[in-house]
Amino acid sequence: MSDHQQRAAFEAWVSGAPYERPTERYPAGAEECVWPGQYRDYPVQLAWEAWQAGEAAATRDEKPQADGREVAE
Repeated sequence: MSDHQQRAAFEAWVSGAPYERPTERYPAGAEECVWPGQYRDYPVQLAWEAWQAGEAAATRDEKPQADGREVAE
């Protein structure tokens, strides 16, 4: 899943019921911005980082080892 697809899925989830959190972000290229591209709502930013970590862990767990065996947990 691409970053764009991940972000779209996350934003649909976090902005829907029962959470209904805002998904506005700071401008990505603004030099005057301290956190470019991050969500303005800090709990949403934390949820996004957790979402990405979960996706990375799931992807890592699905990759077979060099000899073709599944990675043990």
